[in-house]
Amino acid sequence: MKIRGNRVELEEIEALLQAHPSVREAAAALHGTPAAPRLLGYAVADGAVTGDDLRAHLAERLPAAVVPESVVLLDALPRTRTNKRDRARLPAPSTNVPDTAAPPREGPEQLVAEAWRRVLGTDRPVGRHTNFFEAGGNSLLAARLQLDLGRRLGREVRLVDIFARPTIAEFVAGLRTDTADGPPHAPRHGGPATPVDDVAARAGRRRAAVRARARDRADHLDTPTGRD
Repeated sequence: MKIRGNRVELEEIEALLQAHPSVREAAAALHGTPAAPRLLGYAVADGAVTGDDLRAHLAERLPAAVVPESVVLLDALPRTRTNKRDRARLPAPSTNVPDTAAPPREGPEQLVAEAWRRVLGTDRPVGRHTNFFEAGGNSLLAARLQLDLGRRLGREVRLVDIFARPTIAEFVAGLRTDTADGPPHAPRHGGPATPVDDVAARAGRRRAAVRARARDRADHLDTPTGRD
């Protein structure tokens, strides 16, 4: 099956979830319609692990387009009469709307909120405790948000941080923690570091190496051999 043009292997998502040390059982399912599919993960977990923790775990191991928009914690997975996972009975995703009761604070939170609205394509206000994915975000939009925030903040933003801290308040608090722990990765050319920059740098080094080898060969051919 596919979501936004990308092939989704539910068994792979389930296996990656179950590989987390706190997860005892896991499942994944597609909900919604073919035009607007919604991919969710489900887990029966021990300890204090949260759904956001597990989504961040998946974001480090899967392409952005196929990371579930949320991971729902359950007491037990629904089962068929033959004790197999029953994906048809997994709970449907939440239809929560953005919470406007606690608006973003002035400064970085407002800047992040502007990026949210731009990426989500909405003029509605978003609250500082609104979950990006519950407000309509998905893995593909998270990747766009990563680039937008990188430009606005002038620093590198990791995709995994959006999954691990999906509210404006959590995300900005994480930025402050990262800054206190040490400086962010240095941006290139005054902008945030991106994978495109890395690819371009590697390509430039390869071209320089090819030119150097070509010069060495030319010098060797032009050097007198001492024979008539």
